[in-house]
Amino acid sequence: MESKQIKRPSMKVLSDELLERIVEEAKDVLEETGVLVYNEEGLKILSDGGARINPAELKAYIPRNLVEAALKSVPHSIQIYDRKGSLAVNLDGDNCNFCSAGDAITIWDSTLSKVRQPTVADQIKFYRLVDCLDSIDAQGATLLFTDVPAEIRGCSQVFLCLSYAIKPMFSDSMNEEEFQVIKDFLVTIRGSEKALRDKPMVWWGCCPSPPLKWSEFICHALIRCAEHSIPALIVPMPVCGTNAPVTMAGSLVQHTAEALSGVVINQMTKPGAPVIWGGSPVVFDMRFNTVAMGAIESTMMGVACTEIGKYLGFPTRSYIGCADAKCPDAQAGAETTIGTILSVLAGNNLIINAGMLNSESAQSLEKLVIDNEISKMARHLAKGIIPRRDRLAEELFGAGGLYEGTHFLASQDTLRWCREEFCYPGPVISRENQQVWVEKGATTAAQRAKFEVDRLLATSEPELLKEDIYKELVNIMKAHARRHGVTELPFADPVGYYGT
Repeated sequence: MESKQIKRPSMKVLSDELLERIVEEAKDVLEETGVLVYNEEGLKILSDGGARINPAELKAYIPRNLVEAALKSVPHSIQIYDRKGSLAVNLDGDNCNFCSAGDAITIWDSTLSKVRQPTVADQIKFYRLVDCLDSIDAQGATLLFTDVPAEIRGCSQVFLCLSYAIKPMFSDSMNEEEFQVIKDFLVTIRGSEKALRDKPMVWWGCCPSPPLKWSEFICHALIRCAEHSIPALIVPMPVCGTNAPVTMAGSLVQHTAEALSGVVINQMTKPGAPVIWGGSPVVFDMRFNTVAMGAIESTMMGVACTEIGKYLGFPTRSYIGCADAKCPDAQAGAETTIGTILSVLAGNNLIINAGMLNSESAQSLEKLVIDNEISKMARHLAKGIIPRRDRLAEELFGAGGLYEGTHFLASQDTLRWCREEFCYPGPVISRENQQVWVEKGATTAAQRAKFEVDRLLATSEPELLKEDIYKELVNIMKAHARRHGVTELPFADPVGYYGT
């Protein structure tokens, strides 16, 4: 059938006029107000490119022509590959890819029915579980585990992901040493720096500090990403009414200005370097002094950021759909579903929310498998309604029509198309009748999710690295640990890894 007959469901929250006003005012902010850059190299890059620098204040005033030049050089699509070199995440057009969310300080323990501090063992379970989920495309579920010194935790997270997971991953900004360690990991996996440039498997989060500031080490990561062609995910994080204007439109101007300043630094370092237009604009609940990531206004701003990024020609990413709920309950499902659906309708390329609870401070294995089903249904929605036959209801017509006043269960069309027309969720979603549901134990979604977590972890085995590659990763990890006075790394041990 002709593709013009198929409409991809879509939505917008910004009029064309308002979108253009936001972008133009953001350019005014960069030129008139400027941004603080606490990185000498970053200031020099901007100065050499023609920005006006106030060295006493570490402030750069970026003229419009530099912004326009950077926008012309950014790639409009990015492909990210898994550990084995297969395409896993295609950030192009309206393609939607799903990723688990990360950097949680606690984990929901379904046995204890409360959150607790995570461990390395929890992190390994997360990576293994995400690899099992068919609608989560990438790994972002990093836990701030407490049984490893904080100085080496960031590199430990990446080491564990590369050791136990196939899917590509999201990594946060690191300092100069950590960046080099992680790059060495990636080159070891790929075999060469050229192979890593050709098939990146990690994208790097670079978060400006609101309002309008770039810290020393995050600006460093932004520059190094460009040099090595590692996709840089620029993530402004304005919070309405606290570190950004209280109005959504005003916060979107700040978000856009911060993102554009990062794009300029990145592209002036290396024109054509891969950049993802990201962001996490949220509202502040004045009643409880909390950031409300699951608020409808946060979702609206996330959709708006997607619209702005697509208007400017970037692959896009958002944190839309992260839940404020404290456990995997109805609130968590509602907040994540609303955000996920609207993000898909906006054509967002990379949706990072799976597993997240408590305003991005807790992770849940159970919510991960529930969110996998939400993502699956949202992706099915994006396909739209597809005409399958020359006559849409062929079975209703002619003497040879199959309809005989009874049903269509035996129709060849039913057998042919039912699996493409319908999205069949896994065992977490209950669709059986009441009697069967009761016979199975009358379980809640959270209880079924717990069963599914246990089943997947018990019946799957991670695909382990080749021994020579794993041992080289261990050597890199141990050298990094020794520089910080850490000599014991029980999780980086070939004997335990291979079970021999």
